Amino acid sequence: LGDVYKRQDKKARERDEFRKAKIAAEEASRYMSEFLAKVSHEVRTPINAVLGMDEMILRESRNRDIKKYAVDIQTAARSLHSIFNEILDSSKIQSGRMEIVPVEYNLGIMLNELVSMVSVRAAEKNLELVVDVDDSMPSVLKGDDLRIKQVAVNLLTNAVKYTPEYGKIRVEAEVLGMFVRLSVSDTGIGIAPEHMNDVFQRFFREEKVHNEKGVGIGLYLAREIITKQGGYMKVVSKEDAGSTFFIYLPNEQEELSQN
Repeated sequence: LGDVYKRQDKKARERDEFRKAKIAAEEASRYMSEFLAKVSHEVRTPINAVLGMDEMILRESRNRDIKKYAVDIQTAARSLHSIFNEILDSSKIQSGRMEIVPVEYNLGIMLNELVSMVSVRAAEKNLELVVDVDDSMPSVLKGDDLRIKQVAVNLLTNAVKYTPEYGKIRVEAEVLGMFVRLSVSDTGIGIAPEHMNDVFQRFFREEKVHNEKGVGIGLYLAREIITKQGGYMKVVSKEDAGSTFFIYLPNEQEELSQN
């Protein structure tokens, strides 16, 4: 009987230690999330100021060298801004505080806006940019359009960045029953076979394979954002031959028609 009590007492202590460890981990996660949110805000404020002043230089300066330097400043500042946004979003996901706000949106209009955002950079590299939207695409979809746009921008930016000059980028949107599929294809550097299962992992990069040409926290966040909206992502790629990233989003119109 004494051995039974000892075992029960040991299990009770283990449960208590586990509970305390869980509470401590949750507290640490909360403090880290709050810290990152504060740091992100404090850093983004001066970055926005730099971008604002830099925009004035770009508008008013007539000196080519100064304008070139201003463009470099703008690129670097936007990159920093994006990095801190991703860090903050990652923190929100880890703490379960990322909010998804579904609204009605038009995917065709969204794609036009996205293409306009990357068209200048694509033109600089002489990339062919093609957009193909299924004729049966509903005029109105429902989801967190800002988050979906965030993911699509990440995929398009990567496609432009990692596709050599005179390559091709294709954006397609089609209805597949219960899902709407959005895909971004490129003829870029592709992904090594041994890394195909890692591209959506947090902080994964391929710099050892492609000399800093790789993907980081962006794709991890992208998958988490799409998953939280009831969708999923996948990738098909061949090294040195390009990649295609697929986003599957719930087609609520299809669900409604079946009810």
